[in-house]
Amino acid sequence: MTLTGRVPTEAGALERTEWLYTRGDESVRVDVRPEGGIYSVVVLGPGAERQIRAHRSQETLDAFLSEFEQDLGVRGFRLMAVAERRQEGREPDPEDPGTDRRRNHA
Repeated sequence: MTLTGRVPTEAGALERTEWLYTRGDESVRVDVRPEGGIYSVVVLGPGAERQIRAHRSQETLDAFLSEFEQDLGVRGFRLMAVAERRQEGREPDPEDPGTDRRRNHA
């Protein structure tokens, strides 16, 4: 799955999609969230680099993600993980660990 392979839409159930790219010990995380008709894109990495962007349409979002993904490939980054998050009927709470079964609750 690529950056433009499955982007959340306002009409869809997805609230957030994240991609993780790596190159050696460096990583780039791309986080896309639809928020009130605007698509927020947060790019973290490599290193301390950070970008925050907003797109008003699916078309401009797709164009940005396609170009960004091509640039990552040219720079030697490879897709390692994709996470799709769903929130039903509630706002996400950053303090709530949710139902992550990987967590050690001992």
